[in-house]
Amino acid sequence: MDILILAAGFGTRLYPLTINQPKALIEVNNKPILEHTIEKLLTLNPENIYLLSNNKFYTQFQEWAKIYSNPKIKLFNNKVNLDKEKLGAVRDLKNTLNRINTEELLVLACDNLFDFNLEELYNLTKETNRSSVALINIEDKELIKKYSNVLLDDKNRITFFEEKPRIPRSNIVATSFYMLTKQDLEKIKNHDFENYDNMGNLIEFLHKDSIVYGKIFTDLWMDIGSKEELEKANEIFKTRN
Repeated sequence: MDILILAAGFGTRLYPLTINQPKALIEVNNKPILEHTIEKLLTLNPENIYLLSNNKFYTQFQEWAKIYSNPKIKLFNNKVNLDKEKLGAVRDLKNTLNRINTEELLVLACDNLFDFNLEELYNLTKETNRSSVALINIEDKELIKKYSNVLLDDKNRITFFEEKPRIPRSNIVATSFYMLTKQDLEKIKNHDFENYDNMGNLIEFLHKDSIVYGKIFTDLWMDIGSKEELEKANEIFKTRN
């Protein structure tokens, strides 16, 4: 299994913190978000951990990788310099797939802090031979509107998926952890994602053409997309020392 961390965004919602540093390298409790993530990913014993950066922050990731020094980590640069020129997460994924050779891939965003046991997501895909998505329950309907809304059938297959719904149809929300099979990776490589931007758009596409499973987790998950969430994360992780 390989892993791809998408870290090519510009973190504009966290300005001025991210004007001159990538969001993935912002520290939570004196450790970069990226390192919190990789510690958990290494428990899966992946062959490779690919990290995709934009051109603006590529040098900073190179400097970080020299210090962190894990041979499984391999950096890619999408050559984008400005936020207004960004390709979007789905096209970044598609372009990266054309640069690597993999048969099963865990894809995730760089700005999540989590306590999920991702081996459970991996095992679901191995057992079903289908792609799978990590899900959580959120009670706040207004908050759901900022994420991806999901419906499952009685076998935990995704029957409905809507990115940023105007009217949520359930309390189930998709996180940006996708375990993708070889057949779905091929579909992604062969599809035109010209008007796709958010990661959720990928599952909007896939679940209509493939069977995709959802795994609901009850553990901690935080999307560090705002200063408020960053402050909250620091408070939570302080108690873990």
